[in-house]
Amino acid sequence: YIRPVDFEDQENIIWPDNATLSPIVWTKENLDFEAPLCYCEQDVSVDRNADLATEYVLSQNYPNPFNPSTTINFTLPASSDVRLTIYNTLGQRVATVLNDQRFTSGTHAVNFDASRLASGVYIYRLEANNFKADRKMVLIK
Repeated sequence: YIRPVDFEDQENIIWPDNATLSPIVWTKENLDFEAPLCYCEQDVSVDRNADLATEYVLSQNYPNPFNPSTTINFTLPASSDVRLTIYNTLGQRVATVLNDQRFTSGTHAVNFDASRLASGVYIYRLEANNFKADRKMVLIK
């Protein structure tokens, strides 16, 4: 909480020029109620245990099958330019999710919206540095 330096009324509040805030860390033990499950989806998220990544990993998307969006996780052992593309079973590129976007080391999650695609099997490919990996996903509408 940052306190105003001077407070006359709502229109004439004077705030400090700078402030230092300490982080507040909540744990399950701090709560006087049961912590809810989190079903949050973010466009891109980063695992705080980035130092633990030792190899490139492309995880299976979830949910799978999906409609209309799914989450794709990948792990990088070092900062990398990442390309994530989606192909149909004929090998035609139907979407580019990430196009040489820079990511730090660690585990990342990307949301893919396939609402404009037809039902079917698709292949997603991750390319980062010299690493390439493919996985299948199923879109059911």
